[in-house]
Amino acid sequence: MLNGHNKNCIKCETPLAELPISFLQYTSYNSDERVAFLMRLKTEGKI
Repeated sequence: MLNGHNKNCIKCETPLAELPISFLQYTSYNSDERVAFLMRLKTEGKI
């Protein structure tokens, strides 16, 4: 979760999901790695 302590989106109130990795690790991924990571999470039903 990259939005501080908020549990919901401040604009649409949709619940936010916390990533199972750190922000620094996620930002070190290139764009292909980010897409693959997010697709894996979607496939596993985590987001």
